[in-house]
Amino acid sequence: MMKILDPIRILETIEKLGARKSIKYAFIGTGCILVVVVPICYAITSVKSRGKSKEQNNASANKQGEIKCTSECKIRGKDQTHAHRMEENAQVHEHHMEEIEAKKKADIEKMEKRDELRKDRDAEKANQPLVGLHLNGIPESYHEAVKSGTVHVSQERSLGFSWLREGYDTGLAGPTDCGKSVFIMQVATALARGRCDVNLSSEWHDIPPMSVVMFSLEQSNHEIREYYDSVIDNLSTIKLYAGSQITPAHIITIIKEELEKAGGLGVVVIIDNYTKLEGQSGVKAMR
Repeated sequence: MMKILDPIRILETIEKLGARKSIKYAFIGTGCILVVVVPICYAITSVKSRGKSKEQNNASANKQGEIKCTSECKIRGKDQTHAHRMEENAQVHEHHMEEIEAKKKADIEKMEKRDELRKDRDAEKANQPLVGLHLNGIPESYHEAVKSGTVHVSQERSLGFSWLREGYDTGLAGPTDCGKSVFIMQVATALARGRCDVNLSSEWHDIPPMSVVMFSLEQSNHEIREYYDSVIDNLSTIKLYAGSQITPAHIITIIKEELEKAGGLGVVVIIDNYTKLEGQSGVKAMR
């Protein structure tokens, strides 16, 4: 605790001791004060300096820790992103390979089926009897074959349209939304009625009503009712199945049942459309 010196007492002391001694004592006192104060100031400054240095070191360490933590988080994030991308690439590659394998399998099945059909045709040709040959092995001419009665006379009947004949498969191809399904429905109703109310062909000729079984994979029962209910509701000779859930196995079972009902009159089967059915069920099932 510091004391404030009284000036009157200082003057009295100087008078009592004299000027020279007073100055001497003053210098000694000042020196003592300096000896005591300077170390204290140094200690205080040193403590403050060490405290400030410690704070700076702590702040620097914290900053370094934050930088390290941020860097580690970024590295982990990059590693996770890379691992996720690699996993996605592996899945895409696996799916792509499965598609390639499935396509190869389908192509092999097609080739095998073609070979089987070719072999069957060759065997059928080889087993055909040799007719229309002269004794010397020369083939008959057309007129000779007509005279000898060896020309095959077709007993197949046309079904209303000149391009639709009994015992044959007929296909209709065209771009999407060009009216194939509407046209097919008109053909089906004409065959089921035995007459064509729409001018689909100038060569139409009336026939007895046919039993028609139609499979419409691209329409639902709701759509059939909306578009064709007045046309087919009272037409018992046409049986219509709609929906994408139809399979080749369903079609075969239904056709067998309808053939039994029709006796020997036959059944007209319409599939709309064949390509979609093959895409859903595969080549093997379609066979």
